[in-house]
Amino acid sequence: MKLLHRIALVSAMLLTTALGVAVPASASAPDSKADDAPDLYCSIYLPTGDEACFLTFEESTSWAQDTAQASSALSAGTESSALSSFLLARLYEDKNKQGGIYSIFGDGPCDNTGGYEWELDTFSATYNNEISSFQGYSNCDVKLFENISFNASPGATYGPYASSNDVGAMNDKASSARFY
Repeated sequence: MKLLHRIALVSAMLLTTALGVAVPASASAPDSKADDAPDLYCSIYLPTGDEACFLTFEESTSWAQDTAQASSALSAGTESSALSSFLLARLYEDKNKQGGIYSIFGDGPCDNTGGYEWELDTFSATYNNEISSFQGYSNCDVKLFENISFNASPGATYGPYASSNDVGAMNDKASSARFY
């Protein structure tokens, strides 16, 4: 049954991608996928919460940059504004930074002063309980939480670390993250 849902999502994404329309994260696939289903590349821009998934990494990254620029222009009250997007982390579906990628963007870097700068309280349905490795960017360390909204009791946590090829016991269990 899950394979059928994944195929339907991919078909819809192919159609909307051909038409130049982003697929919102709310139209994401079930929590797990069949081995032969294509990887999805999703991005979220934390300042606005805007999120979308694509069949290519390039489309996902381009969408995030465009979203940041549009948000910056709206807040400045102008039609164009300086790009204010920072890649905070890439969360990977498979170990060793392989498979689908959930790219997390913010409008500023992490400063490593002890507290977290950014947080994502609930992963999209596509990547909830699917993360196996990650890479921090823009000076960010990543901490994964088993439960939504950073609830570490009774759930497990992993990190904060700048990078991990294998999240060990947290494999396919993370539902939220903070970026330090």
